[in-house]
Amino acid sequence: MLRKLYNDEFGFVISAELVLVMTIAVLAMVVGLTPLRNAVINELNDLSHAIGAVDQTYNVVGASVAKNSGKPHLSRAG
Repeated sequence: MLRKLYNDEFGFVISAELVLVMTIAVLAMVVGLTPLRNAVINELNDLSHAIGAVDQTYNVVGASVAKNSGKPHLSRAG
């Protein structure tokens, strides 16, 4: 019985397969997540450029605010 247990390799084969499958899975996750990371970075970059390009100039009857100065300029109609 001890000799049979010593020669039994079924558990070893399952362990080796598990290690191989998990190694391949981890490598696939790393390879798959790299383009996802790059896509998220590109989208955040586009979002930051869009927020930076927002024009906050506004006009009110009788007054306007310039984009760069931030100070109101009164104008008279008529």
